[in-house]
Formats: sequence, C-alpha cells, structure tokens
Amino acid sequence: MLLFTLTGIALTAATLGIVVRRYPKEIDLTTTAPEIHSTVTPKTLADAITIDQMSTHLDQLQKIANLGGGTRAIGTAGFNNTLDYITTYLTQNTNLLVKRQYFNVSTSRLASNPILISYLNNQQINYTYQTNFTLMTNSGSANFGTGVRVTVIPDIGCAEDNWLAASGTVALVKRGCNFVDVANFAAKSGVVGLMIYNDGADCDRYATITGASVPSNTTYPALFLSYPLGLAPANAAQNTSINTSVVINVAYISARSVGNICADTLSGDPTKTIVVGSHSDGVLAGSGINDNGSGSVANLVLATNLARLFQTSTYETYPYRVRFCWWGAEEVGLLGSYYHVEQAGLSSIVGERLEDYLMYFNYDMLGSPNFFFGIYDGNRTNPLTTLPQAINGSIKVSELFRDWFISQRLPWDYTAFGGGSDYVPFLRVGIVSGGLFSGAGGLKPQEQRDRYDQMLGRGQGGVPGTPTDPCYHRACDTVENINPFGYLKMVQAAAHVLELIARRDDLKTWLYPSTRHSQLDKSSLHKLLNKNDILKEFDKETGVPVEHWLK
Repeated sequence: MLLFTLTGIALTAATLGIVVRRYPKEIDLTTTAPEIHSTVTPKTLADAITIDQMSTHLDQLQKIANLGGGTRAIGTAGFNNTLDYITTYLTQNTNLLVKRQYFNVSTSRLASNPILISYLNNQQINYTYQTNFTLMTNSGSANFGTGVRVTVIPDIGCAEDNWLAASGTVALVKRGCNFVDVANFAAKSGVVGLMIYNDGADCDRYATITGASVPSNTTYPALFLSYPLGLAPANAAQNTSINTSVVINVAYISARSVGNICADTLSGDPTKTIVVGSHSDGVLAGSGINDNGSGSVANLVLATNLARLFQTSTYETYPYRVRFCWWGAEEVGLLGSYYHVEQAGLSSIVGERLEDYLMYFNYDMLGSPNFFFGIYDGNRTNPLTTLPQAINGSIKVSELFRDWFISQRLPWDYTAFGGGSDYVPFLRVGIVSGGLFSGAGGLKPQEQRDRYDQMLGRGQGGVPGTPTDPCYHRACDTVENINPFGYLKMVQAAAHVLELIARRDDLKTWLYPSTRHSQLDKSSLHKLLNKNDILKEFDKETGVPVEHWLK
C-alpha cells in the first residue's frame, strides 16, 4: 500500500522497542508447499486461524524474496514465485477452483541509465544521469541516432505562442511554469523532446531534482536539467551561428505479463459472490513482508481454512460463493484490481459479471509493528469517486468489524477509504467494501498510544510520534517487521466478519437497502474506471510520484 513518505526517518521495529517475533525457520522453496492445519476441527473460521499458520507462509515469502534479489515487485522472480507459491498451496491443500488472470503492463523501470549528449558548435559533451540531469516521471522513450536541434522556449513557456518554433526540435525551457502545462504545450507543438532546467533563482534551485512529473500519456523524452547544464545550451542556442543539438536515449524494460489469482469456493451461488482481496506484489526496495505479505497470507489462511471447514460435517456451507483474490501490480497504480473490475464490467458470463459481486473485503498491511487496529470507515469514502449505492452497506460492514473488536475488549480506530489500495475500483463501480489496515508511514498519535496502553496493558500501545510501520517500503520490511499479536487479531477479525456476513440470508438487501444498479453499460464503466483518474487519486494518496506501469 502507498500512503505516506518516510522522510528523514531511519527507524526499525527494534529501535522503536516494539516486541516483534522473529521467524527463523527456513522452508525449502519447492513445488510442494507445506500443509499447515490443526488436527482439531474448530467451530468457527476465526477459531481456525493461528499465528503459526501465518508465520510459516511469511517465512516462505521471505525465502522467495531472498532468492529473488531481495524483492517481490512485479517483473521480478520474487513476484512470479509468489504467485506460484500461492497457486501451488491452494491446489495441493484445498478443493477451491483456482484461476489466474493475466494482463499486460509496460514499465517505467529503466533498462539502463538515460543518455544525454550535447553538441555546441560540434563540441561533444557527455552528461551524467542523476548528477547533471534526471528523467521526469512518465517520460517517453527515445533513441536519437544523431543530434537533434535545440530550440529555446521564451518566457518560461507559459503561453501557447511561446512554442511556435518548437516543432521537430528538442525544446529547452527554464523552470517557472507548471510542469504539466509545459508538457502539454510541448506535445501540442510537436516537439521530439523536452528539457526543463532549474532557474538558479536561489541556492537550492541550481541542482537537478527528482520526482518532477509530466502527464502519463507523454510520448517524447522529458528531462530535468541542473541550472548550469541548461544555461550553456540556452545561451548557445540564442546564437543562430552556433549549431546546438542533443542526443537523448531513454530505454525502458519491455512490457510484461502480470497475474492475478482468484480461488472460488465450490459451494454458494455464483451470482451472489463475496470477494476477499489483497495485493501480492511488493516494492523493489525490499521483501514486502508487511506490505503486503501480511495481507496475502491473511487471504491464504482464510481461503484454506474455509475450504477445509466446508469439507467437514459440522460446518455448514454458505449460501454465497466466496472468491479469494490476489491482485498484481497494486504498488504501481492498483492495476490488477482495476483490470479485474474492468473485465467483470465487460463480462456476460454468469458468475463473472459485476452484478454477481455483492461486496469486497480488502486486506493490505495487517502486521505493522507499531500497529493500530484500523477499520475502513464507510462514512469516509471519497464522495467524488464512490457510487452512492455502496456507502450504506460499507458503513454496516465497518460497524461489524467495530463490534468484534469491542467484543474482544480490544481498541480500534476508523480509517478513511483513500485512493491507495485495491478497494478503489470496487467502490467506483458501486460495490460495498470493507477491510482492515494496521498502518504504514503515518505517525502514531499520543492519544492513540495511551488508549491502546490502557486496554492492552502498559507498554503494549506502541511508540507515539513514530511510524506505525517504520520499515514501510524499505529493505527492512522482512519477517522481523511483523507484530504477531496485532496481526493475529486482525486476521481473526477478518475471519469473523466474513463468516458473519456470509451467514446472512438477506445479504443483498441488507447491503443495498435501495435499488442496486445492474451491469453498467460500457460508457458508464469506462467513465467510472478512467485509469488517469485512478492514478491521480493514487498519486494524491501517496503524496509522492510513483513508477507507473501502464497498460
């Protein structure tokens, strides 16, 4: 999950003084996953959940990350082996119907460092990536075989008539106008490249910067230059007797196929489906054990324990089909869940249509070391991007989670549905949603720590003023970054509410007391699932530019 930036914070669970459990056990990474279950038949799904089940799976994900270069990000062996592990475990240990769903994404991950070479009166100067220039987020690729003429854009490029001479050239413009406006003017004028250079207005405006962004549909290369680098060709290009040109080469890793996994119960009405989801990918920076190995494993133990209970004589099956899904490419823009919802909106196959989905549970980051028991609040959905029909039921689901924590004499907190996890496309098309979240980079408030201390015992409420997950999106997000007490309670809460929801006879009318829209027409679907809008919401939630992998 992407929520906050950790700036200047170099804390780990150990330095916080939070007691987390080490999982030293090594499990061979083979095609045969270990079976993990109790010999005693539990009475409820929540009773079936144990920390040993989850720790064994987390160990396996850690081993997968270690063997895959320390990451489980999409496009890596770690991610592909994660999907294989989940699929193999489900097929060998359950009777669930397991399917993979593939979608293509292209990547802004560079195949090599970009190249920038300038020619001033045929004098060649090679520049250093990250020192003299950076690549703007969403830049297009380029492979200039020879130098392309540079055109200096006057008046910082804030007006369309500044760009009249830019067609077929590389535009060089001083920083000062909104980057997106500059990029749009550049595209409209027909440039083959864009270079924005810092303005030198202050001591902190000489160097290059990272994270500057152009629109996601940009097709030309877009670079940001330091002030000294930009000034030299800018001065030279003003003199028409001097030949000023540049070579720009930007190459990305080619498009890849990314997978979702869904596993369905064999019983239950497929036209009345409850979806339980979590994302299976991590970020490049680390193993991604809390984000989101914890959610992936929660989903896995829910699925396997429910399948096992359904095969006993004492546990009654549900009238609704339950579909457990693991989404790919969440960390780069919710692409897996987006694709799944989009395909369901276009499908006419019974059991695969949007109208067949009653509700969605989302589990993302459940084991944060400095945790809080966060419940997604149906009262705090985004009113601009959530269809009204989803709100009433989402509030009711929030209250079921709240009631469980109260019944267990545990503290709890509501947290907003933002734009940073896989519930977004479901809410956008009007599907009731709920879920849990134990925190990312946000700081724990003093009031929350005191309240948790009072209910859990002195010293158990965490550390105020520090991140709920100090290893969020960092290399230290390993199996040592999990709080087993908080994690177990979160997954037991998930099990309880799933069981409670799935035992209701009147679930559809309970979730949607007023009329629910049937399958959306294509025009409405594309409007609701506009990818640029989802990415903008995602970027706003994260607070930082991200590497988008765009379909």
